[in-house]
Amino acid sequence: MARSCPASAPETGLVKGLLDTVDCNVQSLAETGYAALAAPGSPVSAALTALLTIYIAVMGYRMLIGHAPLRVGDLTLTMLKIAAVLALATSWPTYQQLVFDTLFRGPEELAQGLLSAVQSSNSPFRG
Repeated sequence: MARSCPASAPETGLVKGLLDTVDCNVQSLAETGYAALAAPGSPVSAALTALLTIYIAVMGYRMLIGHAPLRVGDLTLTMLKIAAVLALATSWPTYQQLVFDTLFRGPEELAQGLLSAVQSSNSPFRG
């Protein structure tokens, strides 16, 4: 269920209020879509399980016939890749921290850092 975004206060201004509303709606839509994809009965969950099973079966088959070198470093890296994919595919908080916030809040923080160095503290455009 999508959460409702609060209305912005009139004193925040048109552009800031509009940007805050759009940001809230985008995050709500992304969170709702992610929850629908990662739900236990969804086709994406079944496809992820099937692909993981096939990947592990192929790795095991390659080891059985001797085509895969059995090195601890390669196996460790493979397990880390699988763990990273599963963590990002099944956990919204992990995905939000690593991907969503970086893409949507990173540029804003970067711009604030650059503009705070350029603008004086009593500038009417600050904030």
